Amino acid sequence: MKWIAVVSLLLASAGGFADELMVTTKIQTLYMGPLYGSLVFVGVENKPTQARPNGCTEDSNFDFVLDLNSNFGKEYYSALLAAYSAGRQVRLQSYDNCNLYGSVPTLKTLWLK
Repeated sequence: MKWIAVVSLLLASAGGFADELMVTTKIQTLYMGPLYGSLVFVGVENKPTQARPNGCTEDSNFDFVLDLNSNFGKEYYSALLAAYSAGRQVRLQSYDNCNLYGSVPTLKTLWLK
């Protein structure tokens, strides 16, 4: 009985990440401009292979978007710039939505490799 409960819990928690993008790659491009306010768009060399989160379009030019005014936004941007400048790999993960900018998944976490 305990085994069934553990397996059920694992399966239920795995579904929580189903719509998030995750990729380990190098940053190919960072884009921002006055039309986008505090948003920074991130393009990566190796595109995520998972389906984009619900509400995101598949043909977007960018893979992630970051709001500099969000919690830790400037810290994330600093880390992205450092990785981009050094040509280092990063691991990026999105939220399960595109609420920040209609077609691009919102950056949730990043790991510098």
